Amino acid sequence: MSAARTTLRSIGIAVALAVTAALLVALATAGGDSPHAAQSAEPAAERSAAAGRAAAAAEVALLRRPRAARDALPTDVLAGPLLADGALDLATARRAPTGRRAYVASSADGQEVCAVIDGGLGCTAVSALLDEGTSPSVIWHDPTEYVVFGVAADGVTDVELVDLDDRAQPVTVTDGFYAVESDTWPQRLTWTGPSGSASFDFPELS
Repeated sequence: MSAARTTLRSIGIAVALAVTAALLVALATAGGDSPHAAQSAEPAAERSAAAGRAAAAAEVALLRRPRAARDALPTDVLAGPLLADGALDLATARRAPTGRRAYVASSADGQEVCAVIDGGLGCTAVSALLDEGTSPSVIWHDPTEYVVFGVAADGVTDVELVDLDDRAQPVTVTDGFYAVESDTWPQRLTWTGPSGSASFDFPELS
C-alpha cells in the first residue's frame, strides 16, 4: 500500500471519528437536557413543598399533631370529585376535632393549607395564612343551610361571622380549624390576626 493511500485512509478514519464524536455531543446535548432538567427540577419542587409543609405546620396546631389512624380520609371522600386531581398531600391529613367529618391537610405542592368537609374543599395559600391568619370558604346544600369553614393560624382570635342582617355570631377555632353553620348567606367573617383586625367579605349571591 502506498504512503499516499495510507495517509488518505488515516484522514478518512480521523474525519469519521470526528463526525461521530460531534454527533454524540449533539445527541447528549439535545437528549440530555430533559432528564437532567427533570432531575434538578424535581428536588427543587420537593424542597419547595417540604418548606411549605413546614411553614404550615408551624402555624396550624392540627398539623403538628402526630398522625393517627383516624386521620386517614374516608374512601368515599378520596374517590369523590373534590380530590380527583390529587390536590392534597394525604400524608399530612389530620382529622379536625369537631362533630363533623372534617380534615386539614397541606396541598400536594405544599403551597396551600386545605380544609375538607362533607361536600367542600377550601384552600388558603401558606403566604396568606402567615400574613392574614385565615381565608374562609363557604358551601351550601340549600338556601337555608350554609357552612363557613377554613383553617386559621395560631394566634387568630375574635372570629365572628356576620350575616346579611348584620347579626354577628362567634366562631370557635379548635387547633386551627373552624366551621360554623348559618341559615342565611354570610356577609363577612371578621377576626384578629397577625396584622391586627381583618375581615373577608363574601361575594353577593346573584
